[in-house]
Amino acid sequence: AARPSEGKTALGLSFLFQMCFVQKMPCLFISLEMTKEAILNRLAANFTGIDARTVRRAIFTDDQKVKVKAFYDLISESPFWISYAPGATVSDIERLTRTAVKRHQVVAVFLDYIQIVRYQGKLSTSHEQIKETSQRLSEIPKRYGPHLCTLAQVNRRSAEENRAPKINEIAGSDQIEKDAELVMLLHRPKNDKGYRGEESILALAKVREGEPSAARLKFDGPRVRFLDPSSIVHEEDIPSQTEMEHDQ
Repeated sequence: AARPSEGKTALGLSFLFQMCFVQKMPCLFISLEMTKEAILNRLAANFTGIDARTVRRAIFTDDQKVKVKAFYDLISESPFWISYAPGATVSDIERLTRTAVKRHQVVAVFLDYIQIVRYQGKLSTSHEQIKETSQRLSEIPKRYGPHLCTLAQVNRRSAEENRAPKINEIAGSDQIEKDAELVMLLHRPKNDKGYRGEESILALAKVREGEPSAARLKFDGPRVRFLDPSSIVHEEDIPSQTEMEHDQ
């Protein structure tokens, strides 16, 4: 869960990238808001390291064309499926999951995001509707087997105070937290000028079979992705040719 525009979709796609394209785990991404083209553009920026704006414009240098081709070759051989489903109900999500498991042995489903799942029922208030939606979604892994990673919004109160969100600030209903096995809360602190930078904290606020903890991440804005800080190589850290020859 994260505040609006703080990177919850980017975080979900970063997890999916590692699971599906690196570990080769069959995954389904159900998007209720972002188009297939937009999702593929983000994944292409993640894989190639090319600025996402350049990917959207599709104007590449020869070197970049090679990287983009390698990405689409990877897509073609990876167990990855996208469903762009604006206005989907829980029943639609259940059907998509059931089909993906049966046809493709999908082991993880990503849903972006829970508060905009279309409600069909008799409950009148938003709180009650989201509560029922959460309860019904929590039954899907039990029935069909795959892990369900549901993205969610957090209310804006913590943003106004420039602090990490709390688990009871997930928008809509506290039922989301009750139903989840694991709750992760994303926080990107603002700097002195009021802008969010690269520094990010991912708090494991609820771990049903473990202890809460936290991890530091880096948000790579140009490529719209989150990275483990220890995996980032800065140009100034790369030894010169002279240094390498000396080491030899």
